[in-house]
Amino acid sequence: MVEDKKECTEQLTGLATCLLYVQGEAAVPTKDCCRGLKQVVEKSGKCLCILIKYSTDPNLCIKNNTSLTATLPHSCSASVDILYYSV
Repeated sequence: MVEDKKECTEQLTGLATCLLYVQGEAAVPTKDCCRGLKQVVEKSGKCLCILIKYSTDPNLCIKNNTSLTATLPHSCSASVDILYYSV
C-alpha cells in the first residue's frame, strides 16, 4: 500500500486540474484535466486506481468523489481498464 502511494504521488499531481470535477464542483472535466489523466494513464494506469481506492485516506491529501473519479477515463476518452489495475 505504501509503495503504491509513493510510486503514484508524483503522477497524481498531474491530476490537479481534475479536482473541481472529482470533487463534484464541475459538471465535466477540463481539457487540461483530460491531458493530465492521459499522461497518468500512459505512465501507470494503477495510479488512477490508487486515487479511487484511497479516496477517503487523509494522508492522500486529495479529497474526491470515488464515482466521479472512476468516470474520468470515459469522460476524457482515455483508455484504461480500471478492473485490470484493481489494487
